[in-house]
Amino acid sequence: MEKAIREVITVEKLCKRFVLDRNERGLNPGTLADDRYVARRLVEAVGQTKAHELEAAQIRSFLKMASSDSNQRKFYKIGSLIFDFARENRFVMINPFAEIKRPKVDYTVPGILKPEEFRAMLNAAADADARNVLAFIALAGFAGVTPR
Repeated sequence: MEKAIREVITVEKLCKRFVLDRNERGLNPGTLADDRYVARRLVEAVGQTKAHELEAAQIRSFLKMASSDSNQRKFYKIGSLIFDFARENRFVMINPFAEIKRPKVDYTVPGILKPEEFRAMLNAAADADARNVLAFIALAGFAGVTPR
């Protein structure tokens, strides 16, 4: 038999508790940064909604806030973790993210520049007022260079 909701809280309060819990676990700083980012965005979207009243349509709207397909997938993953936490702590009876399919991201093969294309990009950065990105282009380009 399912136990009743222990405490009625807003999504905003849930997100704060989730982030605190994750911080206490000593997770990777990158993971914690993603958790905080997605929690903030969820609060922006539905923060004043009671966690147990969140509906699938609201989650779909939240997912559409993502700037890319991969971010949408991240929003779903971390949002689902937030509501798993809520279920474990009896703030909700079910995880509303479970009602929605996880967004898919199409894999694309990264483009590979030919040496002359890379040279042209370096020259353009050196000649233009883009000198502040020249080092970035050089490092990024040489990090992926493979002999052919």
